[in-house]
Amino acid sequence: MSKLRRQYTIDDHLGRYSKALKHLYELDAFDELKAYTVKHELYKEALNLHRYQPVRLQETMRLYAKYLNNESRYKEAGLGISQAPCFSILKSI
Repeated sequence: MSKLRRQYTIDDHLGRYSKALKHLYELDAFDELKAYTVKHELYKEALNLHRYQPVRLQETMRLYAKYLNNESRYKEAGLGISQAPCFSILKSI
């Protein structure tokens, strides 16, 4: 088991979900990272991690908008994402 995978496992077990998410990012395990983001509702953290990767950022934003929509937070789903720190990157896409 690699060092990053071991750190991820430990942080996940200890409930340090934000740190575990960062280890998944460093492992470049995007599919696993998306599932972990949804499971632990770490959308803002995931958006921040992918702020310089437009394709992954867009996919993460879709997950976040879907979550907000399911929570009946329609205004935030439509407008709140535009206020995310990484939104300016999407304007250039």
